[in-house]
Amino acid sequence: MRTSELTGAMLDYWVAKAERVDAVMSDPYRDGSRSMVTFYGRGHDGRMDGRSYKPSEHWEDGGPLIAKYRIGFGIYEPGERAYFACTGISDSHGAGHGPDHLIAACRAVVQAAFGNEVQEGSAS
Repeated sequence: MRTSELTGAMLDYWVAKAERVDAVMSDPYRDGSRSMVTFYGRGHDGRMDGRSYKPSEHWEDGGPLIAKYRIGFGIYEPGERAYFACTGISDSHGAGHGPDHLIAACRAVVQAAFGNEVQEGSAS
């Protein structure tokens, strides 16, 4: 699948892989769609806990990526709400576009880590 076409849980999953977050996709619904990516970590009490990870939708997950990768933004299509994002780290250049800043940034992160395409069957 082309990096530029990733959306929703699939985009979030590939961002998690790029960030080396131990994440799993939710079980698919009857129509084959998936709702979220969950990652697991240690809570304050030392026990494992899981929470949703949606960097393409939630600023608390996606916002830090913008600073980490020094992502810059531009308008992808003048007159339309489409954004272009480009990473600013010399050893991992990536670019992406999308209807909002988070999606564009997430696609840039995935493109920097994996190139223009990812293996669809690798996400389970």
